Amino acid sequence: MSKNDFSIQEVFGGGLTEVAPVSELRVDGKKDEKLKKVLYPSILLAVLIVLWEVCVLAFGMPQTVLPSPFSVARALAVNFKSLILPELIFTLEIIAAGYTISVLAGFLLAALCSQSRLLARSAAPLAVMFMVTPTIILIPIFMVFLGFSPIVRIIVVVLQCVPIIMLNTLTGFMSIEPQQREMLAAHGCSRRQILTKFTIFNAMPQIFTGLKIGCVISTIAALGADFAMGKEGLGYRIKISSSMVAIDMVFATIIVAALVGIVMFEIVSFIERRVIVWKRGG
Repeated sequence: MSKNDFSIQEVFGGGLTEVAPVSELRVDGKKDEKLKKVLYPSILLAVLIVLWEVCVLAFGMPQTVLPSPFSVARALAVNFKSLILPELIFTLEIIAAGYTISVLAGFLLAALCSQSRLLARSAAPLAVMFMVTPTIILIPIFMVFLGFSPIVRIIVVVLQCVPIIMLNTLTGFMSIEPQQREMLAAHGCSRRQILTKFTIFNAMPQIFTGLKIGCVISTIAALGADFAMGKEGLGYRIKISSSMVAIDMVFATIIVAALVGIVMFEIVSFIERRVIVWKRGG
């Protein structure tokens, strides 16, 4: 038994029933916490679905305005393989390509700008400008040169994600105090060593914040590009279903798109918990 595996009975000198060691209580607490993270959102989701069904029935909403949850589930089950899955695969390819490029470009730009405060101050406003500009309106310009190529959609994802990832990463890099840099330099560390051995690890929370926001934005940007360009993708499926007044298919496709964003967010969060050890808990 380790020094931390003592029980309440030992502390109070007996007279009590046996109590589980503290380490076991800690593990049980973690399990309870994980269960709550799944249970509470599931309960809330179930309540919302019930309220949705009640509203449809109580107000007599037509299916062309607000379909019932049962109608949406049926549309999803019937049309997933034939209609939604091919569009899902296409959109996932766009998201994967755009997000990967965004992560690399955002990280490299942040690393470059962190080496000069003047460069960082100059680049930040430009990044904000790209971040707040709806790149969807630039799609017609890109299509003049590239047509309906998937590259246009990847560019849209990159332009939306890179500024967010870059700014969050740069914030983490620039949070290092000048005295810390001077101390490391005084001990013979080069700029590259300071960046790779100290700055990156210190900036991990901000980096992963940018990555988590970026993966959600990449999903939104890809859907917007699909919607604007047509031809393929989940956004196109939503657009065409809406034009055919197949609102149950619209809702079904939106649910699939939302699940893509949620899964990506959870994957990045899982990696974050494995990389940033102190976020795992006690």
